[in-house]
Amino acid sequence: MIYLILLSMFSVISTYWTESGVVDDYYEGLAIAKEKDKPIFLFFTGNECENILPLNKLLSEDDDIRRSIESQYVSVYLYVDDRTPLATPEVVYRNGKLINLRTKGNLWGHIEISKYSSRSQPYIVFIDADENIIKPAYAGPWTKDGILNYLSAQ
Repeated sequence: MIYLILLSMFSVISTYWTESGVVDDYYEGLAIAKEKDKPIFLFFTGNECENILPLNKLLSEDDDIRRSIESQYVSVYLYVDDRTPLATPEVVYRNGKLINLRTKGNLWGHIEISKYSSRSQPYIVFIDADENIIKPAYAGPWTKDGILNYLSAQ
């Protein structure tokens, strides 16, 4: 029962994000950032962890946060638990092991670990279109004021 409620909440939020211009593909986000000459608000998240759901909801529903992000950044939200199969599975070498990447979530998780040295969600990092970190990762507080203060800080 709870799982169905959470799943339906995610469906509504996911539809809203898609309609609001949030990109759900890392490489597409990089291309858009180059085209628009904007940095990227990169958000690694998930939809199966109840600790992340309030932040997902805050980022998607708060008008002040959305406007601040949309005016300054290309928004890229990557779900590390996305089970959508990759068109072509990939094999990567990480930490001395071969890793099979079969889903989008596997790929997004690999990018988070290999490029940004993190493996926790939520994880927000600000990058340019060349994948350089331009602002330290945001570590909280996961509140409206905390996020808005961080977004306005140089």
